[in-house]
Amino acid sequence: MTTAIDPELRTKIDAAYRMEEEFTKLYNEKGTKKRHQMTRLYMDNGLLVWNGNGANGKDNIQKYFQELPRFEYIMNTLTI
Repeated sequence: MTTAIDPELRTKIDAAYRMEEEFTKLYNEKGTKKRHQMTRLYMDNGLLVWNGNGANGKDNIQKYFQELPRFEYIMNTLTI
């Protein structure tokens, strides 16, 4: 037996999905083509964890991305 999702909840889920898609697109673009602009996506006290390595603060995050070799990746997400 299946139950219908409340229309208000469906609207919120759809909005969250669209935001996630836009963020993923922006993050991929910055991470692969415009690394010098990555700090725009982080707060001053932001934390990055990448493959078990970490960087604290915008400046350290920027330095970390600048030192990474070129990469491509695929991000998979699950939505309702």
